[in-house]
Amino acid sequence: MAAYPSTAQQASEVIQEYLKQNPDTGGLKGLAEKSGLSYDSIQKYAKGASLPPAKKWERILAVINPTMAKDISSKEMLFDSHTENNKMTSEDAHEGKISLVLSEKGSVSDLLDLTIDKEGWSREEDRQEIFIPIQGFTWFYPEEVQIINHPSFQRLSGMHQLGLTYLVYRGATHRRLEHALGAVGAAQRMLDAIRHNCLKFKIVKVDPKDQSVLGHPPTAFEKRFIRLAALLHDIGHVPYGHTFEDELHLLDKHDEEGRINRIFNKKSWYGKESITLAELINDIYKKFIPDELAERYKASELLKFIILKAPKDQDEVQKAAAKQDETTLAEAGLRIRICKDIVGDTICADLLDYLHRDWYHIGKERYFEDRILHYMEIRTPRGNASVSFKEPPRPTADDVFVISIGNLPNLRTDGISAILNLLESRYDLAEAVLFHRTRMNASAMLERALSLAIPIDDTTSTDLEGWMLANSEEVLLSAVLDGKGPAETNSLSAEAKANRERACDLISRLMRRNLYKLLLMVTYDEFQGRDVQYIQQTYGDSKDASANRASALKMLEKDFGLPPGSIVMYCPESRMNSKIAEVQIFVEGVIDRFDEYEKKQELSAGHLNAQLNRFKRLWKIGFFIAPEIADDKGKEFLSQLKEAIRTLVLNTLETKIIDVLRVS
Repeated sequence: MAAYPSTAQQASEVIQEYLKQNPDTGGLKGLAEKSGLSYDSIQKYAKGASLPPAKKWERILAVINPTMAKDISSKEMLFDSHTENNKMTSEDAHEGKISLVLSEKGSVSDLLDLTIDKEGWSREEDRQEIFIPIQGFTWFYPEEVQIINHPSFQRLSGMHQLGLTYLVYRGATHRRLEHALGAVGAAQRMLDAIRHNCLKFKIVKVDPKDQSVLGHPPTAFEKRFIRLAALLHDIGHVPYGHTFEDELHLLDKHDEEGRINRIFNKKSWYGKESITLAELINDIYKKFIPDELAERYKASELLKFIILKAPKDQDEVQKAAAKQDETTLAEAGLRIRICKDIVGDTICADLLDYLHRDWYHIGKERYFEDRILHYMEIRTPRGNASVSFKEPPRPTADDVFVISIGNLPNLRTDGISAILNLLESRYDLAEAVLFHRTRMNASAMLERALSLAIPIDDTTSTDLEGWMLANSEEVLLSAVLDGKGPAETNSLSAEAKANRERACDLISRLMRRNLYKLLLMVTYDEFQGRDVQYIQQTYGDSKDASANRASALKMLEKDFGLPPGSIVMYCPESRMNSKIAEVQIFVEGVIDRFDEYEKKQELSAGHLNAQLNRFKRLWKIGFFIAPEIADDKGKEFLSQLKEAIRTLVLNTLETKIIDVLRVS
């Protein structure tokens, strides 16, 4: 009996002969139950109406001839052919359309998404489906469901994905948990597309000028950890994290090691002790780690390699150690660089989910154009290819995730357009949401309220991060409103208590949507040359930016006899999220960043540079004032106040601004 039937008729004969010789099986129904396949499928194969995909045939064979099924497993088939959408069959394999050759080194096939799951591995048949807007029914392995049900993950349901945007777009109430689930669906779509494209290595012609070739498709090892990383890529967020991390600089970034370690190792959530997230990950994901790595790396450590932001201050010894880790893991089938790129870098699962999810929830749904998926590949240096190009290259740390644009005269111009469309959609989202005047106003009010309510200095001992991890956004605001912040009210000075009262007023206004009025908005184009860069650095980019904003506002309020908190300022960082332009592309035989290649040879006829310039010019700085003060003081007072802002706060002569901040 052939291990893989070459025709549907041959498969039918094998099934019929088995049932004839084994009447106690219970016929087609019994075979369906024993193999775990549907009755309709077994009936179709028994009639010879269709050739079973390899994965389903092996499950049938496990019932008909377990010994042969075991033999097939030991041969380590290199690629599976069960994807019905690709119409790859065992017959295709015999004709050379897909590779069934054995690995030269004997271990490559263990890295792949094989047709037979390894002992203890969960199967796609065990999955649970969750319906999520945008992604639709999204499936999860049992291990992922356990992660989802852990309290550290459930806390993401207490944070809005777009912060206070719901005060502008009333449908923007979606939470970070929804996005995290959706990111897994997006990651799976990318994995499927990359795998499909990499399997073309035997039929794609290699141009003599190509410095790289199609690389090894995502391995089974990578697939499990990419999905896990997509699920947990936002696990480090806290309520209003953008305000606390980027504006007030009171907390480290959500993707830095300190925060992640604390969440991974925290035992008590919502008043109950539980297994830590790290313990859970290590326990249920250790089976996916190859034996040669199991003693050296824990599953939670591998996950952190993917989701943590790379440290900026590594010394040469640390860099060498990190490089060695990447090489060791890649050889075993986990390419950290590939995993990071798929999960959360330029064009990634994070982007492909949140971009369309945010548009959907603000009420301006945009169609997901999946053309970009068709051009996703893994590329490896040409030297890694087999001599005949008939076998896939082994995974290496040099492999790169790319958008393949191709070579002249057959450049995939629609691939270029797909990248530009994503970039433009990201710009439009920033323009319509992040820089909406009302959202800027609300964000500025929140920042001022929290800076007044939570005085963090050398004399105040408080675990701000721990307090944030224990609260949702709604609970956090209510706690501050009730005087239950991280610092006890009765331990504060008289000035601090007065500031707390003003903070409560600001938060109360936010909760009642009684927002401040626009006082002054100054756009990028209203500044000249380096002047705007100095303002951006002073009030937006530097570590002292929040202190500088607070000093400027206190100075204005003091000079004009206004109560603390009467004026608020919104000044974002100058760096705009235009990193889509940094995606690696494969074009004319080389791999390069899209924006860097564009400088050498235009692919977009100037479109990319024009769009990046629009991002730069989107920046603006805004000042807002309490409405009762604006109404009471009158136009002349407001004119004088705006002139003072332009002259003292936004005066681009460095000495004047520094003097103002020192005096205040």
